[in-house]
Amino acid sequence: MQRKGLKSVEVIIVGEYVCTLVCLPNTGTRDKEPFIYLLTNLDEPEVIGAFYRLRWTIECCFGHLKTNGFDLEAQGFKKEHRVEIIMAVLVLLYTLCLISGVLQQTAQQNQNPKANTKNYANGKTYPCRSLFRTDLQKITTQANSLKFNLLMFVDELFLWLSTEYNYT
Repeated sequence: MQRKGLKSVEVIIVGEYVCTLVCLPNTGTRDKEPFIYLLTNLDEPEVIGAFYRLRWTIECCFGHLKTNGFDLEAQGFKKEHRVEIIMAVLVLLYTLCLISGVLQQTAQQNQNPKANTKNYANGKTYPCRSLFRTDLQKITTQANSLKFNLLMFVDELFLWLSTEYNYT
């Protein structure tokens, strides 16, 4: 594809499924592969890169919720409504971590623009820690100090939502 200057090509999978193979340059700093290959059934393969970037942010969120921060998978919830409620609470906490991380990072950059950043060979500068990880510890510490009140709040939230949606 690169030799012919093509960014995408139609492929047939299992003799009947027509898809488009899209080849995008890999701009990531961690992976050594020069290209990312994506299969799509979209009519406009040039938009797949934008969709993939959006999808990847959602995958990062799920990664933080499931294993990299809140450890949701280890909780072992059995009843569906409890999973839905805890997911709502965790997404709220995740959002708070991001907002707090942005505020903290902005304050740090205003004080010392080069602190806690890493420069890469491609000329880009990124924070050393993700926005989520920057404030996860702070929010976790705050939540631990408010554990009793937080547990009471979550209990009341479970009770109210269970009653509201007739879950038993």
